Amino acid sequence: MKFSILLLLIIVSCNNKIVSNKNIRDKNLAIKIAQTKFNKVYGKSMIAEEQPFRAKKINDSIWYVEGTFKSIGFGGVAFGKVDVKNKKVIEFSHGK
Repeated sequence: MKFSILLLLIIVSCNNKIVSNKNIRDKNLAIKIAQTKFNKVYGKSMIAEEQPFRAKKINDSIWYVEGTFKSIGFGGVAFGKVDVKNKKVIEFSHGK
């Protein structure tokens, strides 16, 4: 009985690590895809000022990616939705 419980705990903990590693890979991929698009549209110098980029998971394959606003005053950051399964930016914009 103790062995069964221990085995179950090991399996559950390993499964959580697999999911979290996949989420980390997907998050990093979403940021990379978004940054590539943002660099092409808004320019590398502007996007470099908006680092680091953050990503939040919306569903299994869609992530919301946005830059960091560091300046005082007016402005905005690039943001958009990325489909990591298809490796495409679905929609994007830049705040003002």
